[in-house]
Amino acid sequence: MDDASRDGGQCEAQLQALKQELCLLQSDLAAAGLPIEAIADVASPAGVRCLREVLCRQLTLVEAQIAEHTTELTQTNQALRESEEKFRTVTEASPACIYVIQDGCYVFANEAAFKSTGYSRDEILGRPFTDLVHPDFRARMVAYAEAYLTGKSAPERYEMQFLTKYGECRWGDFIPRAITFDGRPAILVIVFDITERKQADEALKISERRFHELAELAPVGIFLGDAYGNVTYVNQRWSEITGWPQEQGMGLGWMAGIYPDDRAYVIQGQERSFFEKKEVRLEYRYLTPDHILKWIVVNVRPLLDAQGTLTAFIGTVLDITENKKAEARVQQLLRSVEQWAAEMDATITAIADGVIINGPDIEVIRINRAAEEILGYTPELETLPFRERFTHLKVELPDGRRLTLEEMPPSRALRGETIHNMVLAFTPTGKTTRWVSLSAAPIPASDGTILGAVSTLSDITALRELQQRQEDLLHIVSHDLRVPLTVIHGHIQLIEEALNSRGIDGGLALSTSTIERNTRRMNLMIQDLVDMARLEGHQFTLQLKDIMLQTYIPDLLTRLRDILPMHRVSTDLPPDLPPARADYDRLERILLNLLTNAFKYSAAETPVHIRAVQHGNEILIAISDQGCGIAPKDLPHLFQRFFRVEGERKAEGLGLGLYITKLLVEAQGGHIWVESVVGQGSTFSFTLPVAGE
Repeated sequence: MDDASRDGGQCEAQLQALKQELCLLQSDLAAAGLPIEAIADVASPAGVRCLREVLCRQLTLVEAQIAEHTTELTQTNQALRESEEKFRTVTEASPACIYVIQDGCYVFANEAAFKSTGYSRDEILGRPFTDLVHPDFRARMVAYAEAYLTGKSAPERYEMQFLTKYGECRWGDFIPRAITFDGRPAILVIVFDITERKQADEALKISERRFHELAELAPVGIFLGDAYGNVTYVNQRWSEITGWPQEQGMGLGWMAGIYPDDRAYVIQGQERSFFEKKEVRLEYRYLTPDHILKWIVVNVRPLLDAQGTLTAFIGTVLDITENKKAEARVQQLLRSVEQWAAEMDATITAIADGVIINGPDIEVIRINRAAEEILGYTPELETLPFRERFTHLKVELPDGRRLTLEEMPPSRALRGETIHNMVLAFTPTGKTTRWVSLSAAPIPASDGTILGAVSTLSDITALRELQQRQEDLLHIVSHDLRVPLTVIHGHIQLIEEALNSRGIDGGLALSTSTIERNTRRMNLMIQDLVDMARLEGHQFTLQLKDIMLQTYIPDLLTRLRDILPMHRVSTDLPPDLPPARADYDRLERILLNLLTNAFKYSAAETPVHIRAVQHGNEILIAISDQGCGIAPKDLPHLFQRFFRVEGERKAEGLGLGLYITKLLVEAQGGHIWVESVVGQGSTFSFTLPVAGE
């Protein structure tokens, strides 16, 4: 449209110039009074002809030029009209906004521009172009416009924000060009509305930023890649797991750490994921730069577009090295457990004592043949639940009281108790009574939950019969031997009284004193033997009570001061000491034995100290002396039967005092030990349960 207008104007100008020259020539001839015909009269014929020919040729040439330019002008105007029509058709049909800016104002805008800005034709045309440009971009737009009009360097395309009639800011992709419009310089601007794209780009940037932030905080390694298998992003955790810098993870560099023997497996897995367009899980070995071999688990998921075409992939990396080690340890433990279970099964089967393992509902999980024989199990009974089997047993204590299932050691063990050597009489239906020593303990889990109970049964029927015979023998010893000793002791006292009344002294009095002392000693030895036998055979009962040691021990010392040098004894008994759970009389026997030992093996008038203190759910009682002490070689044997330590004075008795003391302490739920330094003294300590524990 612009070139045609320019050519038409030039033709018109040339035509006008020729006409002016012709007119000037005619004017000059006329002013001289010499018309063309007259010139022929006054001039030479040749000159006239020449002038005439020149003028004719010139006139013909001018007319031809005029005709040519007239035709060109007609064609140009036609092309101009067609070009303008095409321009308007194209601009109106274009989805892009098209503006023409001339002298700083809009002189043309298409329909898309009106729709995009909300302005009408009259509101845009003639308006300064900066009115529709966002204030942040106006200065830049003015500078660009000046550069386009003056031929200076300026961007051929740029993005800016423009304003709509309603104050909305939208993004446009601007493509400017310098043109001539209506014969004058102008700027043609094509604007594509890219607001939605910018919003999508911004949303994508925000999404990517959030993804990267989350990825950097994730406890697993994360990576992204393109459709060709090249990694485009790895997070910091990936670098920490693999040991490689993040730059190494880009492209195909991540493959450098794959353990050589696993490389083919990894490549095949990735190809399978891409080909099948499905997520795959790969578990393989990875070698860090410092040659540390790790086990990792990699999950790779292909990312598909709406048409199902693979566009990218995302994956995670998890270090399972410790898990692998744990699995190996678990497998080793399983093999050990299997071996242990086999050994235990063989052991349970082989041992002579009965073994029963009960589940949490007291059901029998395992029972060996010895236990079945003791309990009189038959094939019919073995098919019954344990509770029904129990109804076929009559279980009694030594005193004849019958026990219920809830009172049985396995039931108590399932409630957390541990029972040692409970003597019971089992009488299966239709069979003879068997005496059994039954022990039971809970099977705890690591969290304290009771998983079951294990019980052991020892058939002590023969031992019980032996104990009965022993009891009979003890009865004979304690009764039939003590009666003569009592008679001897009585007669010696009568003899001593008679000798004293007659004033007889000397060897005879010494003999009676010796007889009396040895009679008393024999009586004590008989008592020790009886006590030992009863304690070992559990043929005694405890009367457990709550005892306040702060009053019990001082009262005991007061009662014994006539027979023992209690003035040597000092005590340390805290006032806040809780009560102990013990048998009143047997605690007195324990203290008396230990005090007697302290007096016997320490010099006269040296102090003896009694101390009591609470340790957790036990009370510790210690008796210390400053005697000769005990040799280290004797300490392990001190609480054995018939063992005697030779001290400064000759030991008397059977050597059962400390042995009986140990049995009495353990029967009350405690334990006893000794610490001694030769030449400095000894400390005997024992414990008792705290009342209520």
